[in-house]
Amino acid sequence: TSLVVGFPGEGMKEFEDLEKFVQDARFDHLGVFTYSKEEGTDCFDFGDPVKESMKKKRRDKIMAIQSEISFENNKKYLNQSLDVLIEGIPKENPDILIGRGRFQAPEVDGMILIDAPSKWEKVVNTIQKVEITGGDVYDLYGKLAK
Repeated sequence: TSLVVGFPGEGMKEFEDLEKFVQDARFDHLGVFTYSKEEGTDCFDFGDPVKESMKKKRRDKIMAIQSEISFENNKKYLNQSLDVLIEGIPKENPDILIGRGRFQAPEVDGMILIDAPSKWEKVVNTIQKVEITGGDVYDLYGKLAK
């Protein structure tokens, strides 16, 4: 889910409504962008009355709320065995595999970091059972199920 803050006409009441909505909706994944006036768009003539510093504060506030929600949401996967598409091994850390569950979109959502077995090449581009052993705000951690 993606949101825009600082759209022309967004006052404190509208922002507070958005905060409440995010708290109530409890999204698994959320991105927040600040409004920017773009030539050729229907809203170009609306101007850009919300100060940039206010837009950034609002974005940071929504992301702080979402961070707590995402961390809580990730706890539900702890000690579960999930089907995970193994994508590969990062160059910067050859001790882990990167994978994604069906609920994680590439580039915008978190990932699952998995302890790499010695013959990891055999599991790349396959779906494997992964036991989830931990997590943080964005990512989950696990090991290949036996």
